[in-house]
Amino acid sequence: MPLVLTVAVALDDFQRANGGTQIVPGSQLWPAERKPTEEEVVYAEMPTGAMLLWDGALFHGGGGNASASTRRTLTLNYTRGWLRTQFNQYLSIPRDTVLKLPPELQTDLGYHRSMTGLGSCEGEDPLKYLGKLMDAGGDGAQTEIGLESRIRAQADA
Repeated sequence: MPLVLTVAVALDDFQRANGGTQIVPGSQLWPAERKPTEEEVVYAEMPTGAMLLWDGALFHGGGGNASASTRRTLTLNYTRGWLRTQFNQYLSIPRDTVLKLPPELQTDLGYHRSMTGLGSCEGEDPLKYLGKLMDAGGDGAQTEIGLESRIRAQADA
């Protein structure tokens, strides 16, 4: 079952010489022990602005840059709702900024729960929980909500 869709957007021209992405078509269907041969590797050569999409299970990787030119890319990974992203978007974007983003972008960043409820925080939708954090001070301290409030209440009892 496909779990990840990867999208690479070329911010510079991709060429074999500047390390254009390497993929091995069909390799997502291979047994785990099967490794590609050099002849099976395809080098993505595409102009700035072009996109390359592939199943995340496909053998892939950036090539070595043997030229003086850059090969920048914007890479997006879309995963099934019950998987988490490679990078923790929750910590890399200021909370007040997240709350101002369009709902679709908030969802793309991971501020949602999957149908199974994964991705929640204290049993709640993470975006609603973030709103409570901001209302309680915005610095991440959870003295009024969450686990810290229960621990404090027990200590005060």
